[in-house]
Parts: sequence; structure tokens; C-alpha cells
Amino acid sequence: KFETAAETVNAIFKVLDDTKNIPIPEPEVADARFRVAGQLLMSMETITDQARRRLEGILDGYPADYYDKYPERLSKVTPENIADLMKKYLDDNRMVIVIAAPADKVKTQLETLGPVEVVPMPVAENK
Repeated sequence: KFETAAETVNAIFKVLDDTKNIPIPEPEVADARFRVAGQLLMSMETITDQARRRLEGILDGYPADYYDKYPERLSKVTPENIADLMKKYLDDNRMVIVIAAPADKVKTQLETLGPVEVVPMPVAENK
């Protein structure tokens, strides 16, 4: 909804700030660990899936046992780890927010949050 673009951005920043400053409850982190490990497992159901993951790992420079040890590494993630990483890597002053919307509907309200640069949508040429 264009009318609430600035409100939505503020809500996003509140969630990110809360994640930096209020520890996520352990049961939520445990659920997330379980879900992420399950997604990895489900993405490697077939031999082809497993080969694709292994190839990606090799191309990305991961150790040969990267996916074998992934659940073990994931099990060590704590609410404190998450907060520390958020504080280390999330800098509100360096963020760029991209909103795709009609400029006349959102520009004024977004200017209350900081500088706004309008970039016109490229027009596809008919050939």
C-alpha cells in the first residue's frame, strides 16, 4: 500500500533494532535452526541435488565437508550470536532502501525518513 510506505520502512527498522538489542527467545532460535536444517536437507533429496550443492560448495571455496557439518554448526547458533552479528553488520546509516512505487505517491512521506532519490523505471522498447 503506497499510503503506508514510510510506516512500513519504520516497522522494518524497529524489527531490525529489536533484533540487535533484545535477545531472540531461545525457542524461536531453536525453531529457526530446525527449519533451516530441514530446508537444507529437503534441497538435497536427489543425487542430482546433492551434486549441485557439492559443485556450488567447490566453486564457492567451501571445505569438502561444508554441508556435512552444516547442521552441527547451525546447532551452535545462539540468540547472543545473532544479536552480535546484527550489531556488527547492520548499520542503519549505511542502508539503501529501494521502494518500487509511483514517486508521487511515496516521495513526500519517505522524505521524512531521509534523502530520497527518484530513479525512473526504464521503459522497454517494442521491437
